[in-house]
Amino acid sequence: MARSTLQTFELEQFVHEILANFKSPAEKNGIELQVKDDIASLVLLYGNTKKIKFLLDTVLQNTIDHSGATKICFSTRQLLKTNSDILIEFVLEDNGITARRPFAYYRTLVIAKSMINDLDGKSELILAGGHSTLKFVIKCNCKSCDPHHDTNEASAFSEYLKTKQVLIVEDNEINQLSIIHILQKEGVAFQVASNGREAIDMLEKMKSCDLVIMDLEMPYMDGVDATNYIRKKLKSKVPIIGMISGEDKAHSLRCIEAGMNQFIKKPFKAEELLLQACSFFGPEFYKLEPVRRVRRSA
Repeated sequence: MARSTLQTFELEQFVHEILANFKSPAEKNGIELQVKDDIASLVLLYGNTKKIKFLLDTVLQNTIDHSGATKICFSTRQLLKTNSDILIEFVLEDNGITARRPFAYYRTLVIAKSMINDLDGKSELILAGGHSTLKFVIKCNCKSCDPHHDTNEASAFSEYLKTKQVLIVEDNEINQLSIIHILQKEGVAFQVASNGREAIDMLEKMKSCDLVIMDLEMPYMDGVDATNYIRKKLKSKVPIIGMISGEDKAHSLRCIEAGMNQFIKKPFKAEELLLQACSFFGPEFYKLEPVRRVRRSA
């Protein structure tokens, strides 16, 4: 990416200026256009504004023209922030009838997916009944960092993690991207499994595995069943960090009963996951309190 294409921008202002151009076309089509901002809007970013604007213009125009929706909601969320980078999630929801969308709608989404890939991002489209959700994540530099500095420089955590082998077990590609990004910056070797059954097959073949980061809710075999199998059938004592959503105490208990060593609530910051990982390998000042205490401090 050429440096001349990179610019500093404030996300909230950037997004609202783009959406302002679609307010009139939306009203003419009888569409209510809503915007929801997250903490990500308070961050100064450094990225390819031309490509990002073109991407947002494309998906918004496509939804207005071809979805048949009467309501569109656009939101932003800070998915992950490190010392040098930030992953921003964009979500475009509409109430159009999914079964009646023309070919042009899907053709434009293919073009949008190519643009997202070009921005080192991931995308996901969910069509269910009368509701559509397009999610995509892109990576930008934080303005507080030197944008020309080597963003792959590892932190102090790498001293304890760079020789480790980690297995990521997560079915959602966007969540996979977040964890991969964290580990890559520390120089950690990793493999990815999309469900519990696949994770077990990979563990049986791997020469060594030092840590498993396991989602609870996955197709084919969830994290609880996979952990039970790893503990009882494989007789493995590999450290397992469970990833849970929300504050449900039942989920926390399921993690413990299944044999997970720790758990972490999504969404989480890079430092939170790295601290958990270092609790198994790092010096005493990295050691975490027992799992029952982690939930309250998360």
